[in-house]
Amino acid sequence: MNVDFKTAIIRMHVLHYANQNAISVPGMKTKLERQGYVMSEQEVEQELDKLAQQKLLASLAGSYKMTYAGRAELDELKPKISVLHEEMNGLKPPVL
Repeated sequence: MNVDFKTAIIRMHVLHYANQNAISVPGMKTKLERQGYVMSEQEVEQELDKLAQQKLLASLAGSYKMTYAGRAELDELKPKISVLHEEMNGLKPPVL
């Protein structure tokens, strides 16, 4: 998979999970592995730290929580992801 696409999808997964509960590096690694991604804890931590630098997550004592900006980003992404899912799976004709 193209690294840019993979990174974008992983970041969407992270925001989704962080919106439900605070996350940790080992916990996020486990969740991503269940989705088929193979990443070291260091790679997961780098992604979480990047999202924290962008103010989408807040980091405190090894735990990452969703910020207001992160929730707003996720809320903006959800309808776009839904439309893409419907079009890719033939549930809705593509908008031309």
